[in-house]
Amino acid sequence: MPEEKKEEKKEEKQDNLTTLAECQKRLESALKELEEYKNGWQRERADFLNYRREERLRIEKERFEMLSLVVKDLLDVLDSLDFAELNFKKAKDLEAEKGIYLIKNQLLKILKTYGLEEIETKERRFDPSFDEAVDFEETDSPQEEGKILEVIQKGYLLNNQLIRPNKVKIFKLINK
Repeated sequence: MPEEKKEEKKEEKQDNLTTLAECQKRLESALKELEEYKNGWQRERADFLNYRREERLRIEKERFEMLSLVVKDLLDVLDSLDFAELNFKKAKDLEAEKGIYLIKNQLLKILKTYGLEEIETKERRFDPSFDEAVDFEETDSPQEEGKILEVIQKGYLLNNQLIRPNKVKIFKLINK
């Protein structure tokens, strides 16, 4: 009888070792699967964050394009108001000039809230990044070359991006 018990214990021990080995294999397999799921989740999370960032940039770009289209159309109205104001000033019609001035400033105030700003030209030389030379006057002074003589049409930035350059008349050096 004691031999039978020894044999049983030996078999039991063998079964326990087999079960333990199977459990270890299953644990390793589960850990490997867990690592694969974790890596997949991390990739998906990174992809999602990239998607969100790209989508936000796309929406901002579309918003700017739509806004710039509307603002460009309104700049034509602003040019017309500048022209009307100048003509009323020449005709010395102070009431009409004042009315145009008020409307123009109201429109400018609205456009500024959307990020519009006029490109400044005072005391500055021609800059092809912001100006388009449409006319010139000859000069023999190298110091005056490139100086802006007159703004023919105002230029504007929208949220620090050029949407319309200044159209200007500049001094050009005479080649002798």
